[in-house]
Amino acid sequence: SEGIRMDRRAENEGLDCGLWDGNPNSIFSNTTSAVRLWCLSTEDILFDQLASYGQQGFGDFLSVVTMICLVLYFVTSSDSGSLVIDIIGANGIQDPPTLQRIFWALSEGATASVLLNFGTDGNALRA
Repeated sequence: SEGIRMDRRAENEGLDCGLWDGNPNSIFSNTTSAVRLWCLSTEDILFDQLASYGQQGFGDFLSVVTMICLVLYFVTSSDSGSLVIDIIGANGIQDPPTLQRIFWALSEGATASVLLNFGTDGNALRA
């Protein structure tokens, strides 16, 4: 609901994405904390939204907590994926060798890194 209020304040101040020419003054208010969120990229929307929940220190704290949660999510998801691939690779043995699981985890990480590095325009991630 804070994002909706922020966007409405920006609309009342006459801020519009149609004026967006790379100049932040066209979507960010000079007098209030209002911003046209839908004009921004996804990560900018997230951090501007988090910053609106209090003073500068609290917004920074929420950003750090968000980043920690995202890292934990991706690490645990990768670990689960490595376990599944490892069990499949071990012909269904429920407790496969640890070295084999490490191999699969490193293989997944290397594949993800290659896709992210070569896919700066997004083509590699769509494949």
